[in-house]
Amino acid sequence: ELLTQGDIYKRFRWGIGRQDFKVVFELAKIHPFLTNLQEYITLIEYADGLYINALKLIETGDNISAIKMLRVLLDFPDFKDEVKLLLKNIEIKQQFLEAVKYDNLLIAYNLMERSSELQNTKEGLKLQEKSKKDFSKANRYAMQGDVENIEKIVKPYFKISSKYRLLAALFRLCYLVQIEQALRFQKTKREIEIGIKNYILFFGIDNKIKIFFNAFLRDYKDSKLNIDFLQKGSFEKWKPIMVVKSILE
Repeated sequence: ELLTQGDIYKRFRWGIGRQDFKVVFELAKIHPFLTNLQEYITLIEYADGLYINALKLIETGDNISAIKMLRVLLDFPDFKDEVKLLLKNIEIKQQFLEAVKYDNLLIAYNLMERSSELQNTKEGLKLQEKSKKDFSKANRYAMQGDVENIEKIVKPYFKISSKYRLLAALFRLCYLVQIEQALRFQKTKREIEIGIKNYILFFGIDNKIKIFFNAFLRDYKDSKLNIDFLQKGSFEKWKPIMVVKSILE
């Protein structure tokens, strides 16, 4: 038994010397006496140090050096799962920074949706601030019923699903303004009816369109339009593909 243990110990030392940690831990799993050796204890302490240093490097943004350390730890059973997660997060962050660098908003925002950590990075906060300013600027044009200028500002967000609710609110306001202007300037009955039909098709029936519809009926008493029988969409299902220059056409 002593001779057998001696042979196992030699293989164990050989694995440590070659940094073949898979062999080392496979041996330790089969032969528990190895875990009591100083070499094994030192190896575990080495792994702890690598892990701590890797985390420090990630914090400072030195991801390349951190990756080198983490890849070594993949062979350590106690660290394997956590290291895989860290490497995945680093990969996502690198993709995010690359997307920001080349102004690829679609990839950048989609990655931010998957990671709250990215939202709190310097780049993530900057993107969110830019988005806030863009939608604020576009809102001023929405209050004028100006679809063309809204599109110039927010078109980069058309493929970003997380922005659809903000876009829907923006264009809903814009089209309400167009209908309100049509009523104020007494556009033809047909134009206003088309506007109301399209609005309800896009967004469904809400209090605002009910108010405008009742105002329309007061001024155009011969209209046969009944909003209860119209095909109804919904605010939640609105998509950028539904953008039209004028709700009245």
